[in-house]
Amino acid sequence: MLVYLVRHGIAADLAPDGALTDADRPLTDLGIERFRKASETYARLMVRPDRIISSPLVRARQTAEILVDVLDWDGELEFSEDLVYSATPTRAATMLQGELLNDADSVALVGHEPHLGSLLGLLLNGVDRAPVPLSKGMCASVELKEPQSMVGKLRFALSQKIARKMV
Repeated sequence: MLVYLVRHGIAADLAPDGALTDADRPLTDLGIERFRKASETYARLMVRPDRIISSPLVRARQTAEILVDVLDWDGELEFSEDLVYSATPTRAATMLQGELLNDADSVALVGHEPHLGSLLGLLLNGVDRAPVPLSKGMCASVELKEPQSMVGKLRFALSQKIARKMV
C-alpha cells in the first residue's frame, strides 16, 4: 500500500486578540496558491488514493479539499482526530494498518507537524521518536507491504517549493 503524508499549506497566524483560535486558522491566499500549484505535481506522482483522510482543523481541511480538487477525486473526504498535531502517531499507524489489512492500494493523510514527521519516522524505522519533519505543503510517500511490521520504504519526499517548480 502506498501512503501519502501531506502537511497543510501556509496558514494564517493566530490573532493577538484571541479572535482566531489555532483550530480555526485558515490557509492564506498565498498558501492556497502555492499548495494548488504543488498539488499538480503531487497528482502526477500519486496512485489515485482509495481514501483521503484529513485532520479536521481548518487549514488541513482546506489543504485536503485542494488535493481532492486537483486529483479530480470523487470519493468522500474523511476527517479524523488521529491526524491533529497533538495525536500520537501510533494511532494513525494503527489506522493505516487497518487499511493495509483491508487491501487498500493507496491512502492519503493530510495533517500537521510535529505529528506527520513523527508518523513518517515511525513508518520508516519503527520508532516514533525519530521524526522526519515535513515543511508546509510537503508530500512524502511510503510504501508499506506487511501489516505485521508496518515499516516501509520511502518512495519520495517532495517540498512544496520543488513541486511547484516541476509543474
